[in-house]
Amino acid sequence: MAYVFLPPRTDNFFPAGPPYLSGLRGLRGLGDYAADLATYKHAMALYETAYKVWSNKKKKYDAALIAYGDQVKSIDDAWASTLDAYKKKYDVYLLLYAAYGAQVASIKKANTTKSQTINSSYGLNLPKSYFDNGACLTQAQHDSYSCHTVKGLLGVGLGGADPGCGYRLLPICAYPTAPTPPAYPTKPAYPAKPKSPGSPPTAPKAPAAPPPTPVVVPVATPVPVVTPVPVVVPAPVETPAVVPEPAPQHANMVRNGLLLVVVLGGGYLVYRTLKKPKAAA
Repeated sequence: MAYVFLPPRTDNFFPAGPPYLSGLRGLRGLGDYAADLATYKHAMALYETAYKVWSNKKKKYDAALIAYGDQVKSIDDAWASTLDAYKKKYDVYLLLYAAYGAQVASIKKANTTKSQTINSSYGLNLPKSYFDNGACLTQAQHDSYSCHTVKGLLGVGLGGADPGCGYRLLPICAYPTAPTPPAYPTKPAYPAKPKSPGSPPTAPKAPAAPPPTPVVVPVATPVPVVTPVPVVVPAPVETPAVVPEPAPQHANMVRNGLLLVVVLGGGYLVYRTLKKPKAAA
């Protein structure tokens, strides 16, 4: 009997897709790997193009932000310098105003003292507002008054003071001009925020890692058909039994018996031979 030995079934153990196998399923396994590798290369090419676009936008965005920051810094520096100059001017103004106030106070005090004496001598009844406004007359007010003095024969006044003469004696306003405070500087406006390609652009996502390298599985060598050779065992050699010679009478009986069997057998064969054609007819 011949026996055939088949290789083990591997179809259920090596499905398509990674890990990729070559050997028994070499064509299909390597085909899957080639398709996945082509898909990965295509995705990587798209990613590299998108990355270049994003990189250019990012450079423009960063440059715009840097330019904007430089403009703002320049404005802040200029404003700080202007404000510092203003503070220095204002400090000078405060000193001038303090000196002006002291001078005005001194003049007003002298005018008040003089005006009070004239007011008493001439009975002018000067109002409070006169003293509040500096205790003096403007040049036009001073010129509007006239003085009439009544004199006697000897040229001596006879009495009776003229109020006009008293007004003409009041001090004329000669206050210094007040210093002008420096104007507070206006803060310059910041530049418009530069336009950017987005807030900031989002970097593209790289594709997944490339497919793994196929695993090389050696091709299984078919097992040759082995026909087992049956072992021929030689039959045991039988030693013939030694039959003793029959007696002469017994031998004749055996011989006659065998002859009878032969005769009867031959007759039966003749009978069968003749009977078959008759039955066929």
